[in-house]
Amino acid sequence: QIKWMTLSGSTEPKKNDQLGLANVKILKDGSVFNEKVISFVGKGVKAITDVIG
Repeated sequence: QIKWMTLSGSTEPKKNDQLGLANVKILKDGSVFNEKVISFVGKGVKAITDVIG
């Protein structure tokens, strides 16, 4: 199960409010087996700072 969220916390992306997080849940027999939040913001900021130096 994946729940996408924008930078402002909405689940509906807009042109000025892009997706920034994914909450990924792995379920087994209806119970959460594993859960992880993936942030695209941190990776994007790191990529920009790597380029800028």
